[in-house]
Amino acid sequence: MACGDYLEQFIELNVNRSKPPEKVHKPCMLLAVIDLAERGVLKDNNIRYDDTLEAFAEYAEAVRPGDNLEPNWPFFHLRTEPFWQLQPSRQPQDEYRRTHGAMMGRNASLSDELYRDIVASPDDRAAMRDVLIGRWFPERRQNVEAVVASRRLSNEYETRLRDGDGKPAERPDGDSRSQAFRKLVLQAYDYRCAATGWRIIVPPVGSLVDAAHLVPFNLSKDDRPNNGIALSPTFHRALDRHLIAPAPNMKWRISKAVDRRIPDNRPLTELEGQRVIFDGKRQHHPAPEALKWRLDHLLTP
Repeated sequence: MACGDYLEQFIELNVNRSKPPEKVHKPCMLLAVIDLAERGVLKDNNIRYDDTLEAFAEYAEAVRPGDNLEPNWPFFHLRTEPFWQLQPSRQPQDEYRRTHGAMMGRNASLSDELYRDIVASPDDRAAMRDVLIGRWFPERRQNVEAVVASRRLSNEYETRLRDGDGKPAERPDGDSRSQAFRKLVLQAYDYRCAATGWRIIVPPVGSLVDAAHLVPFNLSKDDRPNNGIALSPTFHRALDRHLIAPAPNMKWRISKAVDRRIPDNRPLTELEGQRVIFDGKRQHHPAPEALKWRLDHLLTP
């Protein structure tokens, strides 16, 4: 099937028109999927619901500011389109449920032809974006294209970080750099806090877990995922203040400045000696020298 046939299908998406304005959930989800392809993480024609959430939220906010569009609806209802296959749920009771909780962990795939084109051809991706924007939200084109441009900078930097042999010589400024680091680290840790194991993803916000540098960026200029760790905000702040540290043996160490006698400190003190939670790929494993830096800088009273 030629790319033009898919463009026609994108124009004629089956959306809820029961009351104006037309629902734009499906076009925003497709923009998020195009973003995944551009990032180089759309492997084996497998679209993870969890991976679409932050891009979907950005596009949805650009199109319908303040409406907090829910991503679970389009991920489920795109199955009515000829190019989208929703994979069966591992929980039979969730097979036809459309809630965010039921979608967590679910996958979808594209038709073989669309997958080939969306992954291999930057020109086809650009054409798909242009058709989606022009048909579904032409009045918001400038806003959406600003998101596309920002995410493209981030995606290109992410690719260099993931696939390069060393630290990239050139880095984008500000949000695009931080966004690339966050995407890489959270994906490496499967959006799970390395201290608590918490994996909390709430649309439209996305993951409530932060991406933290092991050796601070102002010292290391290193955004590679093996200089990062995923932590919930409280533990991120504790790391930044050198109250906790992941050691080279992948066990947590706690500063003696944290008073063990105070009951409210237990979330930190009980972390002592616990395993750093990481089940990701070997190339994303925290670098030993970065772990040593953290341990060496643990606060001493």
